[in-house]
Amino acid sequence: MAAGPPAPMEGRVNWQERLEYGFQQCHGGPLEDQNNAPPQQFIMGRRETYAKEERQHAAHQHNLRLQNDAQRQIDHDREALQHQAQQDELQQQQQQQHQRDMEALEHQNNVAQQQQMDQQAEVERIQVAINNNQALAAIPKACRPYHDPAQRFSLGPMSVECPHCHALHFKSERLTNSSNIRPKFGLCCLQGLIQLPPLAEPPQLLHQLLTSSTPRARNFREMIHQYNCAFAFTSVAVNVDEAVLCGGGGPYSFKIHGALHHHMGALHNLEGRKPSYAQLYIYDEQAALAARNTRNPNLNNALMADLQDMLNSNNPFVPLYKQAY
Repeated sequence: MAAGPPAPMEGRVNWQERLEYGFQQCHGGPLEDQNNAPPQQFIMGRRETYAKEERQHAAHQHNLRLQNDAQRQIDHDREALQHQAQQDELQQQQQQQHQRDMEALEHQNNVAQQQQMDQQAEVERIQVAINNNQALAAIPKACRPYHDPAQRFSLGPMSVECPHCHALHFKSERLTNSSNIRPKFGLCCLQGLIQLPPLAEPPQLLHQLLTSSTPRARNFREMIHQYNCAFAFTSVAVNVDEAVLCGGGGPYSFKIHGALHHHMGALHNLEGRKPSYAQLYIYDEQAALAARNTRNPNLNNALMADLQDMLNSNNPFVPLYKQAY
């Protein structure tokens, strides 16, 4: 069965044209040329067929519109999503840029604040230094705290002899009215006005202990203060502050406030107390040596005996104490 003419995409169906076309296909000629009109049954059948095709066509058109609408909605949603993604990315970039700007501004503020703090600290340091210098200016130089100099200063060798007493001096110690070729000095002998006899040679034992490098001599020089106190005739009447003397570090210093004098007690020790100082010189030599070794257990006993023999032979005050007893 041949299909009828295609229906238009839009609008209603032209029933007259469809009927003529269908009649021509069935009866072999146009509708105007026939003597008899087409039967009513044919017309009704054709109309139902055409109505069905029209409904199918309308349904197809409706489906096409729905598909187009759905596709347009999909495209619109895709474009909206892309636009939203672009907006989100742009907003994120703006936020990142804003954050970088804020970090740069914060860093700049921190740098400026740190510079201001450094300048304030420098001003305070300078002010403290000025105050300290003003306070030190009112203190005598000898009472000011010691600070190592920024640069070392050397006086040169201490090898220039006084032409009168032959004492050694630094070259800068010469008198201002003398020349570098023929220097004169006033600190030693007042240019020959003071003449002292030469120092006597020390006993051989003492000379060896002061100049030798043997272990015995080194021990004597390290403990020379204690050896000296062990054979002293008198004691020094002074209150010693050990915290100042030994706790501050640096070179050894012995500071005395007020008068310095020697304390000499009775030749006989008090009851219940062991003899000491000059009291030992009226004792028997062996008893005195035993008492000294007992008071100084860390010293060399053999060296203590040699030092006692040296003092008994060379010190002029030992026989006086023997005679006094």
